[in-house]
Amino acid sequence: MEEYLTVDELCQKTKYARQSVYNMINRNIFKLNEHFYKPTPKKILFKSSAVEAWLTGGGAQAVNQTEIIADNQTIQKKKKLVSNIHI
Repeated sequence: MEEYLTVDELCQKTKYARQSVYNMINRNIFKLNEHFYKPTPKKILFKSSAVEAWLTGGGAQAVNQTEIIADNQTIQKKKKLVSNIHI
């Protein structure tokens, strides 16, 4: 029988922040019915075997690099917005 993980359990297992997991869902890195399913509109359950395969298959490494680039771009945008504010 398949084992399922909640978002919090996935965060503990992978050391990803809760928001990072939601970002990966939003970016389609974790795919509905492949990596997780939603038994109710607000509940997300991850397939443990699919997450393990993703972690060992190099998906996590690619995401880490993508998140670093995205985070750097966000920081640059915020700096630009702050520098444009004139008091």
